[in-house]
Amino acid sequence: MLPDVPDIYATGTYYPPRGLYKGRSDDLQQFHWFQKGNRGVQVAEDETGRVLYNVNSNVAKYLVEHPEVAKRLGIDISKL
Repeated sequence: MLPDVPDIYATGTYYPPRGLYKGRSDDLQQFHWFQKGNRGVQVAEDETGRVLYNVNSNVAKYLVEHPEVAKRLGIDISKL
């Protein structure tokens, strides 16, 4: 799926950060979400501006398993 990441960034939907929804034991401050079809990229940003990437090849499954993320992004999982 890594070859698809540039296209997901360039032509997918961007969901800006909406704050953390739970306490964290690391220094991650916010999460950005990019989605195109059923593929997505989550970008975590720490307090120094460094980023970590998480690619997801089945966004629908991930959001059904993590409804709090879908709610935070404003995605209606009943439509997935």
